[in-house]
Amino acid sequence: MLNRTIQHNTPTTTLQGSRFRNVVAAAAIASASLLAVLPGTSWASDDAANNAIRVAIAPTTTALPVVVADKEGYFKEAGLDVTYKVSNVTISDQLVTVGRQFDIAMGTQPALITATQQGLQLVQITSGALDTKANPQAHFVVGPDSGIKSYADFAGKRLGTLSLTGNLHYAVLANALAAGVKLNDINWVVGTVPQMPDLLKAKRVAGIEEIQPFSRFAIANGGISISDPFRILGDKAFLGVFLADKAWANSHESQVLKFNKALQKAGVWIEKNKDKARALVGTYTGARGKVLAETTIPNFEFQTTAKEVETVMKPDLTTWIALLNKVTDQTVKVTASDMLPSWGGGK
Repeated sequence: MLNRTIQHNTPTTTLQGSRFRNVVAAAAIASASLLAVLPGTSWASDDAANNAIRVAIAPTTTALPVVVADKEGYFKEAGLDVTYKVSNVTISDQLVTVGRQFDIAMGTQPALITATQQGLQLVQITSGALDTKANPQAHFVVGPDSGIKSYADFAGKRLGTLSLTGNLHYAVLANALAAGVKLNDINWVVGTVPQMPDLLKAKRVAGIEEIQPFSRFAIANGGISISDPFRILGDKAFLGVFLADKAWANSHESQVLKFNKALQKAGVWIEKNKDKARALVGTYTGARGKVLAETTIPNFEFQTTAKEVETVMKPDLTTWIALLNKVTDQTVKVTASDMLPSWGGGK
């Protein structure tokens, strides 16, 4: 198993075998450097400032509710002044900007867990996109001549990951471990969501973990999906979640829940307007043509009350803590309550 507590990496950096053990120290230095140059934020008390929310989203279908809520006016209806930015940095690097450039950012449960262990003060405020057996959104895509037919063939391969602390990555590791692979025998290249299909096409990696619509790019270029990694967790998994600065979330319960309710309205709109929703995906991801036409839109689920945040998010985070304890040689020392707002079951 791997020593994989906190790892922030430059895109397309290769990590092999025992080199993972050096990433922890490097990550701490990198994050500290980023935090040192980012200006701090003091939360203003006037209503306008309280209702202003800065959001970082990824160029994926999981971000669609934010785009829809903005376009359809659901944020304004809730009295919120939401601005969002499409970010192409890795999730792990994005999280150090929360509480500074952004109040809320898209993220994953493992990224939150590892960031919290490192000392970043973040909380999970709602889930988002679902990955289900009936509507899978994630794929592990391999090259046609990669020699990979299943996870059992991962040993010795150079593979692409979106984030070494992402939920998709840990699901992939769990699948490989279950197939009998020694995780230190896998070589990983870290890249952003848009980079992965190009890395696979150029044969810089033998396989990639990817989500829609970019998994469709990879498949359209001749890649072969060997599975949806999240099925190791069952028929349903939260593919994307929304994270916030802990101090901000604790003092902005009303705004957070209004934000979540606006996303829920957007999810209803998406369900009723799949073609329009798919067209919107193209506006911020670059997907077009056949790839966009074949992109499937995920189902969404949001928590709109403090009680729902606690009853849904706490067991989900507990599940991911158990998975991280299984696939790493580190013991997770934080609990789900450490990663929830005070009004949502947090400490």
